[in-house]
Amino acid sequence: EDLLVTNDRQIAKILSIDSIGWKFRSHLALSFMLDNSGSMFHAYDSLTRMCDSIIVGLSPGVLLQAVPFDTKARSESHLYTRRPSVFIAQTGFRDSIATVSSFWHFFDTIRTQYTPLYDALAAVVGNINDRRMSGDIARDDVIIVVTDGEDNASRASIEMLNDLVSTARVRLFAINFRTAEDARLLWLSHRAGGEFYSVENLHDLHDLLKEIGLSLTRQYHVQYQFPSLTPSSSGK
Repeated sequence: EDLLVTNDRQIAKILSIDSIGWKFRSHLALSFMLDNSGSMFHAYDSLTRMCDSIIVGLSPGVLLQAVPFDTKARSESHLYTRRPSVFIAQTGFRDSIATVSSFWHFFDTIRTQYTPLYDALAAVVGNINDRRMSGDIARDDVIIVVTDGEDNASRASIEMLNDLVSTARVRLFAINFRTAEDARLLWLSHRAGGEFYSVENLHDLHDLLKEIGLSLTRQYHVQYQFPSLTPSSSGK
């Protein structure tokens, strides 16, 4: 009774509403950008365990990618930043929860004093665009960023990121942890049709990530029919 499907003049009859997690494969593509700089030393392990709890509850079919920082160029996928000893590490998109989880836990012992936040975000969006160019375009792309500091090591600028996210059709959930509100990150998340949050401790971070995770699983497949027309469907 609370849902209406219209096409200007007609109201459709709702034939069925099913949870995507129950009956259908999800079209979600979820990207994590996790700050593991030195100031996150006592929080990063807790953060990755919280992220674990998000991805294990997702529906089948979800694609995942993780992007933290590194201190060495360990593979061809490690990207350079403005600092010679700081790199962007990335999984690319994977359909394996275990692969992504193992990847971000590996970086629990790797620390840098720099935060190449913009370069990491540029890598996330670049991977999204590359995936779409390969033909995988029918997905809802969501980016979750957790950081405790402003960018101080990127080649990319906030203006470049604005151009990327404004045309990429993504939702950006940006979480500022234990530091003063980053006005540029707030502005960028709103430009990307997402949300910006500030949390002061691990308990609040856990609750917030849990809430975001639940919101990502609340997806439904709706089948409806307009008068004198064949059935159509839309999932959201």
